[in-house]
Amino acid sequence: MKYLLFLFLFSPLISFAQKEEVVSHKRKDIKEARVEAKIKAKEQVLQLHDGVLLVRLSTRKKSLAAMRKANKNKLADKTENKLRIKNQKIVNAFRVNFNFCPVYFFYSDYSKYVRNSQLDNVMFLNDSLQLDSTIKVSSNKYLTAELGITEPDTKKYGSTTGFESGEKTTTYYGGPEITVTGLIIKDEQFEQLRKPFPYYVREFSGLPFYRAIHKMVLIMNNNLQKFYSR
Repeated sequence: MKYLLFLFLFSPLISFAQKEEVVSHKRKDIKEARVEAKIKAKEQVLQLHDGVLLVRLSTRKKSLAAMRKANKNKLADKTENKLRIKNQKIVNAFRVNFNFCPVYFFYSDYSKYVRNSQLDNVMFLNDSLQLDSTIKVSSNKYLTAELGITEPDTKKYGSTTGFESGEKTTTYYGGPEITVTGLIIKDEQFEQLRKPFPYYVREFSGLPFYRAIHKMVLIMNNNLQKFYSR
């Protein structure tokens, strides 16, 4: 009887203590994840500053080929011309507003070589969007960048096990699970970086593209300079 009374009185306290321990473990995981993320971001900004940025430009080769196969040549020509103008504005924006590190441009057709660190197999572009075999990247330190849509930050940084349910509880640390369109810096595998690295600048949709891209590149450059100088 005394034993049952003991359990009745102290079970809530034991359960509370167990829950507090779980919460404590989660806080520790998040704190460690933040420290780890800061260290990683600092390594990446040093890598970029001492290396190069490779900017990927779209060719839309498959969709253009599909248009031409369907005898939609006028649409294909118009789409191709608009894409060329867009890519030229991206190049111009970097040349005018970016000095954090050297920048090289390549078409998306060469993505597999960039991903495999086979830069000798990449035909880089000159400032007129012409393939130029004389352009070589001597540095093996690089990150990539492109215009696109960010991915939700859903990477797992730590986990604990609940005492009562026995189920694993995953703790997440990072940005909100939203997506935005803009200029994004990624790693060699085209995986976007994460905070505190200033890895993206939101698109300014209310501006004409040529002004929006110039502004995005300028902000990206300033953000990198500030983060590097910390």
